[in-house]
Amino acid sequence: MKREFLNPLYTCFDNFILEYVISKKSLLTNEVAVLDSTFIIEAITCFVDNYDESSANFEEKVKGQFAEASATAKLNFAHAEWLWCFAVGDISQWRKEHYIFNRIGVEAKDLNTGIFPITFGHAGQWHTNNKYWEIVFCLRLVQVLDAYQKDSSVSDVKILKDVIEEFCNYLKYNSNLDKLKGYASIIEPLKGRKYAMSNILLYLTNPDKHERIASDNHKQKIVNSFSSLEDDNAKEKTIDERVLSIRAKISSLIKDENFDFYDHSSIKKVWNTGDDDLEFDELQALLFKKAVVFYGPPGTSKTYKAKELSSSYILNQYIKDKSRLVEYLANPEDITQNRIHHLQLHANYTYENFVGGYLLKKGDTVLTPGSLMTICDKARKDLNDNIHLDIPHVLILDEMNRVDLSKLFGEVFSALEQRDYDISIGVEDLKINIPRNLHIIGTMNEIDFSVEQIDFALRRRFLWFFYGYRPERLRDIIHQKANDSSSKILKDDLERFYSNINLLNAQIVSREELGKMYEIGHAFFGDIVAIYNQCRNIKGYSRKNNFLFDKNGPAQILWSISIKPIVEAFLGHEDEVIKENLLNDLQKIFLK
Repeated sequence: MKREFLNPLYTCFDNFILEYVISKKSLLTNEVAVLDSTFIIEAITCFVDNYDESSANFEEKVKGQFAEASATAKLNFAHAEWLWCFAVGDISQWRKEHYIFNRIGVEAKDLNTGIFPITFGHAGQWHTNNKYWEIVFCLRLVQVLDAYQKDSSVSDVKILKDVIEEFCNYLKYNSNLDKLKGYASIIEPLKGRKYAMSNILLYLTNPDKHERIASDNHKQKIVNSFSSLEDDNAKEKTIDERVLSIRAKISSLIKDENFDFYDHSSIKKVWNTGDDDLEFDELQALLFKKAVVFYGPPGTSKTYKAKELSSSYILNQYIKDKSRLVEYLANPEDITQNRIHHLQLHANYTYENFVGGYLLKKGDTVLTPGSLMTICDKARKDLNDNIHLDIPHVLILDEMNRVDLSKLFGEVFSALEQRDYDISIGVEDLKINIPRNLHIIGTMNEIDFSVEQIDFALRRRFLWFFYGYRPERLRDIIHQKANDSSSKILKDDLERFYSNINLLNAQIVSREELGKMYEIGHAFFGDIVAIYNQCRNIKGYSRKNNFLFDKNGPAQILWSISIKPIVEAFLGHEDEVIKENLLNDLQKIFLK
């Protein structure tokens, strides 16, 4: 659906077609006579035919591939890369400008205005991780548009939008070619892959038929979550047609034709279980295995994700029944109340506490069911004769690394595989019976254990997800905190901050004394906003904003009070000289 606040984005895309494709001028700079088949083919030769298969990073590869290319070929490649990134919000404007500078040497102040308007949202991990093929997609599209425009003498933006829509649908759904029959040989090399660009451009060319969703996985999640609203013939439709049909049904139920799948909170809760753009994510794992573990360094949002997933999963399963979904959309209520159970594990937490046994109470030993048995009883009350109407319960076992899991679990290993079955624990008549609707999410700090050393009985009964430092999550945390506190940290300072953190963690991972499990979690760096605001108040800054990296400024304070102590704890066993040298090296990187 078209959004009024995105009008600058639609206009920018129209200008791309009008200025670059039709008029052959540069959209990015003041150059004229830019788009020509000769230079597009030269760019494709450099980037595709002469592909660099080395282990160098993307920037180094492109620089080498275009080292002997003409300036116009580089400029056309810059337009393809611009098309890849201009509409999405998970790439900063600074980074987008940096890409263009790297290609053609033009700084932000010399670029045409309006080429980086408001964005339509995040494109997901696939868009970034698949950058090479996404840009190949853009190059081939430009090649087709240029050829079609010249052959047909078209000067109508709407017609060329139809061409783009046909191009995307052909690659996404293998639909028939009409206008582009004569250009199939150019498009064929792209077939057999999925592209986020198909979704991005389908929305920009025809927002009335498509949602502002770049990820195929997100579209599939929407369909899976709201499938009870679909007609019997839904599976014969394309994913975009199904999403559009679901939109119409939801609009009717909530009496809002303009809702957005991302911005409407009660609808987003149903389908969007997090920022990850994965084909097999944690929610699917919980549905499949009923037990997952999030492991990794401290500060990587494992507990936060466990709570978020618990809520999403319960709601997601609850509304599989159409009547419940209709009721929820009419009156969104928190149906997770008393259905998420959180146990904080610690060294003194015993089998008797967890499963059951004799516990000392008021001087007497009393046969007592453990926490797990009590939670199982609560979950059992939400079972239904129709298995599809069961309401899930979720047990979060936080910091599982702090206990001896083999001793703590005991017969639970068997009970996890034999749901709804009584298993004696060998203490009088106590039996453990885990109902089919109880799901378990565990968290573990990896620095306290090695996954390879965990009891095999435990490992095979859970699906495991590694949680490390996530740059995109840090950006979200800081963006949210800065908005909430009206903080005005300069964009360039933040980009420097993000870059230094990436370098810091890369160094930690590469060091023999540390490694991947000792990455500094993104949650620790989120404190920079509060420190920045405190420094502004304490030092009396009224107009100055660029003091993030001042001597004894916010970055230095964060290092001293948070990051340095964490690294020191990690290096507790090391020689003092080695420790001091490494801390100095890491501090220089962080404050670079």
